[in-house]
Amino acid sequence: MARIVISTIGTKGDLHPYLAIAKELQSRNHRVIIATSPTYERYVKNMGIEFAGIRPNIDYEDKELARISMDLTKGTQHVIKDILFGNLRDTYDDLSKVARGADLLLTHTLCFASSLVAEKLEVPWVSAVLSPNNFWSSYDPSVIPNAPFLIYWKHFGPRVNRLIVRMAKFATREWIEAAYVLREELGLSRNGNPLFEGMHSPHAVLALFSSAFAKRQPDWPPQTIITGFPRYEEPITDEKEEAIRHILDNKRKPVVFTLGTAAVLNPDSFYHYSLEVARELKLRAILLTGYPPENTPVFQNDEDVFCFDYLPYSKVFPFSSAVVHHGGIGTTAHLLHSGVPSVVVPYSHDQPDNAYRLKKLGVSEICYRHKISVSKLKSSLKKVISTPSYHQNADSLYRKLYYENGVVAAADIIEIKAAELK
Repeated sequence: MARIVISTIGTKGDLHPYLAIAKELQSRNHRVIIATSPTYERYVKNMGIEFAGIRPNIDYEDKELARISMDLTKGTQHVIKDILFGNLRDTYDDLSKVARGADLLLTHTLCFASSLVAEKLEVPWVSAVLSPNNFWSSYDPSVIPNAPFLIYWKHFGPRVNRLIVRMAKFATREWIEAAYVLREELGLSRNGNPLFEGMHSPHAVLALFSSAFAKRQPDWPPQTIITGFPRYEEPITDEKEEAIRHILDNKRKPVVFTLGTAAVLNPDSFYHYSLEVARELKLRAILLTGYPPENTPVFQNDEDVFCFDYLPYSKVFPFSSAVVHHGGIGTTAHLLHSGVPSVVVPYSHDQPDNAYRLKKLGVSEICYRHKISVSKLKSSLKKVISTPSYHQNADSLYRKLYYENGVVAAADIIEIKAAELK
């Protein structure tokens, strides 16, 4: 039995894949400890998983934090520079205590202290990335949230795209200074840029998505292994199960509108526009509005609109005619496994890149958040629902992904590495 520590920082969307992997490793009789923000202590323990708190202690339901973090131009900088690197020493101290003596440390891209802990304590580690944009490939460039126009430079080839990566490194050089200062204090070499090549373990890098979503590129770390999506869903009550059966017991398939776990705290007019679009197109609609009560739009006696704080995507996506969502990687994973097309309203971080990839696969249209209106959302959704190619492409991808099990694949590799690196 191995003692495996999993370090992750972020929203529930960042936590869920690791919960799924943790449960699988537990089922194989390993001792697994999730090290993450103290705000998730009860949530993790309720899943029957051992917990260790690491700072910063972020309230991920803080709406002002959500608003700033989801800002298209400054959101990523605020999260990485101010919150994560601003608290790097605290994260290092907390994670060191729990990781000492572990057989293996599995890391998340945003837990920047993980590589320092692994090196200083000489703990074997495996890194993981949830989204393709974390690789910063010059052969398959990603959409940069505050400079999306640069994606069109991809046609100039890897040489030009490498220049964009160098520009990104230059633009973020001040964000990461705290990492170099701490490394020097710990007697560690610089060992790569922590936002780029330095986030990857030399032993194994788990790409926690499907090769149907993003193919391996020549400039990825050679130790990268694509596992497939590790999907996870919260359990629901019998009452909600019955409500789902009632809604789906109808020949008219609904459209599902959702903003995942983070963007839902700062929805702007998303749900109000969604309701208007559903009415104008005479659609049945399921609105997953999260827990903030103000997200639920006001409607009276509408038998075709159903609002819930949360429903498992696997229970509603496959039975819908389309999904309107923000493009988070967890939502994207469930979408591709459901075989239905979508309209993506990306907010920030990896979402614009995920949206671009879904559109390139022919399963989605994009309706940009800063340009969204009832008419634009209506036009995009109508196109996706009425055009057969979107449904055909979505079904084709569903069939490709059917036998993939990202949870089992990831756990297999972690077991192997834990034994190899002892």
